[in-house]
Amino acid sequence: MSCRLTLALAGALAIFVLPMTSMADEDARNRMLELSDIAAESVTGGEFEIGAIQFRQAYDIYPDPILLNNEMIAWFRADDCSNSLRAAYNFLQTDDVEDDDLRTVETVQRTCHLRLAEAAVEEQNPHLATYHLEQLSGFELEDEHQDSYDSLRATVDEIPALDSDDEFGTLSMDGSSGSQTLHWAQISGGVALVGVGAVLHSVALDRQSQLRTLADSDDAGDALRFQQKQQEWGSFQRTTRWAVPTFYALGALSVGSGIFLLFRERSDSEQLSMAPSLSTQGVGLSLSGRF
Repeated sequence: MSCRLTLALAGALAIFVLPMTSMADEDARNRMLELSDIAAESVTGGEFEIGAIQFRQAYDIYPDPILLNNEMIAWFRADDCSNSLRAAYNFLQTDDVEDDDLRTVETVQRTCHLRLAEAAVEEQNPHLATYHLEQLSGFELEDEHQDSYDSLRATVDEIPALDSDDEFGTLSMDGSSGSQTLHWAQISGGVALVGVGAVLHSVALDRQSQLRTLADSDDAGDALRFQQKQQEWGSFQRTTRWAVPTFYALGALSVGSGIFLLFRERSDSEQLSMAPSLSTQGVGLSLSGRF
């Protein structure tokens, strides 16, 4: 069963059933529904980043626009406004945006552009702050948001502009800052892929254990349940046989190449040690260094 995640101002999460659709590729649709259910469980369990990635993977398997809406909300719950805005943009390009969905998207856009503008002000980046504030020109802001907008606009006007001789100009010319950001994004993306693989692997192992228990049972009812579960889970189990090693391999490759490229740009005076970490508590990246 797939689901629609609805954002409320209080942060509540509601789940609604998607309507059935008639498509030729039923196998792809079933795989999408399975991964969408797993994504919903991840979000409900507080693993918002993993859930967002899983919703996107489900969309790539079977492009139901509601999955993009769910991805947007999951990123928003994870306080990742950049990815949330990207998902919102992709969702708005589809033909499946209802009035309720549009209100949710606009709530995310207003909140995220204000958050990103505030972050840009704290970093003394008036150009980026101005960009995010300008994105709000087409929205009707509530009093609280309007006060934040006015305050940020006044603060931006007080930030001195940077010229071509300052540090910003130097970084823009050599491109080192931008390339390091890309390398970090590559590492983060690799860790996320490993995380998706770990989640799918865990579910597949659990289902395999349940099937083995039913198969070894002498109870006639368990034999019937074994046949039912085998038919119900067969498609998912077959998919994980190639999907899990693929996610692991792509994730490891992305993390490894990202770390290599990042190390290559570091000066000899910097010592940095990074390694992906995977445990029952989650997936992450350990970092230690001396500068």
